Amino acid sequence: MAKSEGTDPAVTGDAAASAETPASTVTTARKTEIRHRVTINADQGPGGTSPILINVNGKADLLQRDVELLLTDAQLENLRNAEVRGYSAEIDGKNVTVPGRKRFSFVVNGTVEVDPATLDTSPEVASDGDATA
Repeated sequence: MAKSEGTDPAVTGDAAASAETPASTVTTARKTEIRHRVTINADQGPGGTSPILINVNGKADLLQRDVELLLTDAQLENLRNAEVRGYSAEIDGKNVTVPGRKRFSFVVNGTVEVDPATLDTSPEVASDGDATA
């Protein structure tokens, strides 16, 4: 028996139909990520307006203050876990305890779904709320 030209007997059903579909009509689903819209407030005192350096999984990022940023879950967790250590000391015979506190003051403005391919390497957000390209 002769095999007919242009068809493969191993390709049947949906696979055969998709093989005949022109590439221009096939849509590909893009992978999106959830990012948190965060504004880190400036602090009073030395270094209060300087960018914040955070490290997540070996990648270092400088986060600007007083600008809305798009942060990953890991970056936001890193920011939430940053604390200034408290201490206890004896001063003039009295035990003085200074409690620890959160290192950075910030506001989470919500979440947004973004395509990572359209994001710049900086986590900054444009003034209209869209991610910078």
